[in-house]
Amino acid sequence: VHDDNELHCIEDDIQPVATIIYPTDTNVGEIERPNRTVREIVQSFVQGMTYSRIPLIMLEYLVLHATECLNNFPAQNGVSQTMSPNSIVLGSNRPSYKDYELPFGSYCQIYTSTKNTPASRSIGAISLCKSKTDHHFMSLASGKRINHT
Repeated sequence: VHDDNELHCIEDDIQPVATIIYPTDTNVGEIERPNRTVREIVQSFVQGMTYSRIPLIMLEYLVLHATECLNNFPAQNGVSQTMSPNSIVLGSNRPSYKDYELPFGSYCQIYTSTKNTPASRSIGAISLCKSKTDHHFMSLASGKRINHT
């Protein structure tokens, strides 16, 4: 494990895994390359979006989405040539198209409740991600995260 001094406190706990600890402010290719890969994926997503500005909450979920996309496929020099990191660590199944019914960044109308009033029964939102039990959205009215089942 290559480390930039963040894992030094648990180095003894993860034995017999060999750790290589580098000093602070040292650029190490084995550490920096995955960060660049995630950044490049995020930049490609941003270029394909129609938004002129991206709120911080969307950017956070975009980074999570890019990481999830990378972890859904086996790494070239990874532990297994057939199993993805998500399958190994989380025990998850292969990705399915049903997991991506609402793509990241798509406009949605979320049903809120039924009241016998002329008020709107839905709110505008942007799709962020899907978890096992619900879907996460960003409200267009407040900019906050909404969980919807």
